[in-house]
Amino acid sequence: LCVRTPDGVWLPSQVVEKGRFWDHRFVRLLAQVKAPACGSAVYLVGEKPVETGCVFRNNMQVQTPDKFVLENGKLRAEFSPADGALVSLLEKKSGRELIPAGKRAGFALAMEADWKEVTGWDGGMSAWFTGRHKSETPLGNVEMRMLPGGAVRQRLELKAPFGTASSLRAEIFLDRESEAIQYRVSCDWREFGGEGTGTPCLFFTLPEELSGNQYLFDVPFGFVQREGREMDLPPSRFILAGGDGADALLLTAQSKYGYRCGNGRMAVTLIRGAYEPDPTPEIGKHEIAFALMHAAGGQSRAAYSRMVQEYEQPLLAVSGRPHPGTLPAEGMFLELSGGPVLLSAVKGGEDGDPDALFVRLYETEGQACEAVLRCGFDAAAVSCADTLEQPAEGTAVLGQRQIRVPMQPYQVLNLRIQVKK
Repeated sequence: LCVRTPDGVWLPSQVVEKGRFWDHRFVRLLAQVKAPACGSAVYLVGEKPVETGCVFRNNMQVQTPDKFVLENGKLRAEFSPADGALVSLLEKKSGRELIPAGKRAGFALAMEADWKEVTGWDGGMSAWFTGRHKSETPLGNVEMRMLPGGAVRQRLELKAPFGTASSLRAEIFLDRESEAIQYRVSCDWREFGGEGTGTPCLFFTLPEELSGNQYLFDVPFGFVQREGREMDLPPSRFILAGGDGADALLLTAQSKYGYRCGNGRMAVTLIRGAYEPDPTPEIGKHEIAFALMHAAGGQSRAAYSRMVQEYEQPLLAVSGRPHPGTLPAEGMFLELSGGPVLLSAVKGGEDGDPDALFVRLYETEGQACEAVLRCGFDAAAVSCADTLEQPAEGTAVLGQRQIRVPMQPYQVLNLRIQVKK
């Protein structure tokens, strides 16, 4: 089974899972596809004629050393069989090694100190306050294996017990033409903290030598540069070391907001076993996703944010059988261009008008520019609005399925678009 376009072009595809559920057979496919901005595209699943014979890789007569390497045209990532840590991340175009010599990127169990510098507080409430790590223990007793790969994704699996009675399984993968090493973690957390013992934390650390101890955090409608320090700091989605014309390393996690940086590393807290006021808030099963990315130099902050958006908001696949319809096989709804501007929201209005569409934009680099919004529908009118969706001063020019609007430095702008009936 492979994926192709409606006009018959076969795409890079691979089968990632087969099985049965309630006596129904299923197959999960992975394919490299494209869709228009805020739009949709149709692809077909079918049987592709076999072009080459089978190659048997598992020759039981020959044993070779274990190597755990994920590689595509942009990156080569090598992992240590001893502890599963990432020990080399080579950016192929420049030949630059992104993991500092002798350093390792991987999981560790930390114990967070009880005593914290909190003015006017006499201790306790470990759920509210974070502190320094008084000990950090990397994973040990790790089992690793390469998983079946293909034209779209290379994968490996890591399993390890840790702490008192916890365990984790991580699937690590690198996609075709991607600059992101992605982790999907299933963890059974059985660690308990307490006064005098501290707060146990599972975290992932990424060494770096690009930052000069200055890190970029994305925050709502913008970015903040912060100096590295030994405490949890919150971004909206990611932190970045480097940038400003040079190569950068980026660390992002889905639904995790505690990041540490400084002393030549970035780290994200994945599970934190606070013990007060709830003594066991995290005990049980956790599903966690995070990624580390290489970002080539010379890009805008908006470009970094788009990289993370593509990771956190992947294409949604909806399957169905052939049926009649009026929509084209490929269609765009909204496309934004023209400067370092990001799309924050697309929503209906709160006033109940079914033909009103609100779009929120913001400028990221502190420079005046013109944003261009191309529409896949006919608009009757466009105007500026405030955050409460009331009329506001501003200029927006409506053309042929196109809206041009001047943006001021760091401006957050709301547009009301009246859709033509």
